[in-house]
Amino acid sequence: MLSYLTLAKGSLKAREMMDLNLRADLVVLSACETGRGEAVNGEGLLGMSWALFVAGTQATVASQWKVDSLSTSDLMVDFHRALRAGTGKAESLRSAELAILRTRDYHHHFYWAAFELIGAP
Repeated sequence: MLSYLTLAKGSLKAREMMDLNLRADLVVLSACETGRGEAVNGEGLLGMSWALFVAGTQATVASQWKVDSLSTSDLMVDFHRALRAGTGKAESLRSAELAILRTRDYHHHFYWAAFELIGAP
C-alpha cells in the first residue's frame, strides 16, 4: 500500500487512493509496474489497482513490469482510439496489444504484454 503516483503537486499513495470517491468506469496507469502489489494472506494482491477498486473504479489497466516508452505510447494511443470508437475495454486492450505485436520493432512480448485489464471488461 506504499505504492504511489507522482503528480504535479506531490504524490498519491495507494492507501490514500482508497479514500477517494472515484466512481470511474476505467483508470489507466500506463507507467512501469503499476499493476504490481504485495500478496497478503486472506486479502490477495494489494496495490494501486486494488486501492482504485476500493475507491470505486470499475476497471484498471496497469502494467506488470518496466515498460518501453515508445511502444507504450503507441499501445495507449491504439487502446484509446478503440475505446473512443465504442469498442469494449478488454477488446480495445487486446487489439492494441495485437497491433504492437505485429510491428517489426516491438513484436517481442516485453513491448506489448505488460498491460492487463483488472476488473469489469
